Amino acid sequence: MASTYNQVAMGDTAAIVIASNTDRRKLILKNTGSNIVYIGNDNSVVDTANNANGGYPIAATETFYLNDYTGDIYGICASGLTSEISLIEEVIA
Repeated sequence: MASTYNQVAMGDTAAIVIASNTDRRKLILKNTGSNIVYIGNDNSVVDTANNANGGYPIAATETFYLNDYTGDIYGICASGLTSEISLIEEVIA
């Protein structure tokens, strides 16, 4: 497998963390910032886990693992806040 590394700044508007990749086998996301990042599979993700479009919260310093998910990942922080996601994507070589 081959690996790709990246860092993505997150703000209070939904933004792409990583685009879909049919060759992806593993994805590791680490919140290296100081605020919660909420993730979801499209740009309708919002900064809460408590409604239909609510994202999955990744707290500061927390790591999130995905296996065999090839779709988009979007992220957002609460209003006025920012954070950063570091990621490793493993794909079929």
